[in-house]
Amino acid sequence: ARSWSDLFKDFIKQRLGRKRDAVIDSGVRESTIARLLDDVEWRILRYQPDVVILSPGGADFSDEPETRQSVREALTKLIEFLHERNCAVIVCTPPAVELAEVASSPGIEATAHIIRSVAGETGALLVDHHDRWLRTLNQPGFKLKLFQPDGLRPSRDGHSKLVRQLLRSLGLIESDRTD
Repeated sequence: ARSWSDLFKDFIKQRLGRKRDAVIDSGVRESTIARLLDDVEWRILRYQPDVVILSPGGADFSDEPETRQSVREALTKLIEFLHERNCAVIVCTPPAVELAEVASSPGIEATAHIIRSVAGETGALLVDHHDRWLRTLNQPGFKLKLFQPDGLRPSRDGHSKLVRQLLRSLGLIESDRTD
């Protein structure tokens, strides 16, 4: 299955015809925003990006106030650091998980709130997947499988939904659908 970053790269190169643009996914499974900040030169800046998309993952989700505060501080520092280097920053909230899986992903609501807040404070563009997925999952009769069997990681359809919302947020596509 192809990830949202693969689908985004395809759109940039094929639909926009920007064949020389590079889309680099420097994500590391189970990494955190704090670790990314510590390793920003290697994982991001060596590519001299014009735009950086930050999508905090499960390792940043916590119900612990100290952990949430450290995520807030690291995300703020990272965005400000990237802005100082003339990088436009897009920050994405995590997709909401299905109600049955909330216990498996503590702090996802709090993390989404932190990301929204930091985006507003720093001027980063916000793509609020969390809010959109909550509305989608609560639609009567909604049947699309947005998650893999673990109920936490996006499925193929979930990755498609993530990239469509990103593209809409950037003004690259329009849609009448409520996906």
